[in-house]
Amino acid sequence: MKIKFKPSNSNFQKELNLKVSTILTDQVLEKSKRILRAKFFFYFFMFIGLYSMLFTNLISKNFPLVILTYTLLGLSGILLAFNASHDAVHESLFTNKKLNAITHFKYLKNLGNKKAHNKKLKQTHP
Repeated sequence: MKIKFKPSNSNFQKELNLKVSTILTDQVLEKSKRILRAKFFFYFFMFIGLYSMLFTNLISKNFPLVILTYTLLGLSGILLAFNASHDAVHESLFTNKKLNAITHFKYLKNLGNKKAHNKKLKQTHP
């Protein structure tokens, strides 16, 4: 992956492009993609794990643990949604563009569509 800048005659931009190209090698970019994917799967499995913990007898019988689990579930859901959507919109989460688009739509677009849906609902049903 090569980073491109608009053509310019300035020395600053040429030097910057050279430095960025030397720092961001393919190995560095691949390592960063692995870190992004690991972060995505960590948040995903944390969300799934916390959600499934709500159905265990240990958690459901202890009210403070239920509150803590719900709080952590909400936090992990927010982290998952915004991190996954942000990485997907920059097409850096997956190499497949369609998979990035689906991930972005799934995690962030649905949040925005609720506002549009509520606005339409208020207009049609006052």
